[in-house]
Amino acid sequence: MVAQVAIDLKSYHLDRAYDYRIPEHLLEKAVRGARVVVPFGRAGKREQGLILSVCETSDHPRLKTLEAVLDSPPLLDEAMMDLLLFLKERCFCTVFDILRTMLPAGVRYSLEDRLVPGDPPACPLTAVEQRVLKAVAGGEAASLRKAAEAAGRGGSEAAARLLAEGLLRPELTRVGMAEQTL
Repeated sequence: MVAQVAIDLKSYHLDRAYDYRIPEHLLEKAVRGARVVVPFGRAGKREQGLILSVCETSDHPRLKTLEAVLDSPPLLDEAMMDLLLFLKERCFCTVFDILRTMLPAGVRYSLEDRLVPGDPPACPLTAVEQRVLKAVAGGEAASLRKAAEAAGRGGSEAAARLLAEGLLRPELTRVGMAEQTL
């Protein structure tokens, strides 16, 4: 199954449907009107999207895969989806410009990679690496930048080594009214 997804991008000329493969475990949740997380672009940056339709196949030979469904059941029913697409055709705006006006502020959020402790260390750590791990485990350093700042001088390099060795790992989180790990 393939989902045709509009991506939350600021550029009007990129506002179109992109095809994504739906993995087996998301088949029931990935329906028209649901918001999703998808990799976008060559770098595969995670972006929020909205499923415009679901079909059996795609004309594109290589498809990226949906990573997560954010809403179950979907926030938009068929009538709201029809209104959204009608407004997109009539007004000079993107799908997400319209979606932001349709949804209450408490429902909107952004996506962020947060650091969480990974595998236990197999070898001794430097003092800076220990400070980075302590800051992440204590909850005071949610991002790579904050972890590096909490560790002080040499924190960026130490955090990068910990990520490369699997001692820290990024975890996709919705940031908004209620934070939730995906």
